[in-house]
Amino acid sequence: MISEFEVSPLKPQNSTQNTLLVDKDIVSIFNSSYKTLTYCNLVSCSFIGKTSFEVISKLTSLQWLCISNNQ
Repeated sequence: MISEFEVSPLKPQNSTQNTLLVDKDIVSIFNSSYKTLTYCNLVSCSFIGKTSFEVISKLTSLQWLCISNNQ
């Protein structure tokens, strides 16, 4: 999904870790696909907050949302 929407999430200093998505990245992805996104899986996201959830609430085609293992 990241490469398809051409966002540039932060890369951790330790290259063995996953890419870090922050509110800015999630907002960018969701704003560009709010009419067509039907499936969303936010797992182990450390830096998402109110802004991301406000944008999620505007996803008009969302049918399935999984939010788990987040801080």
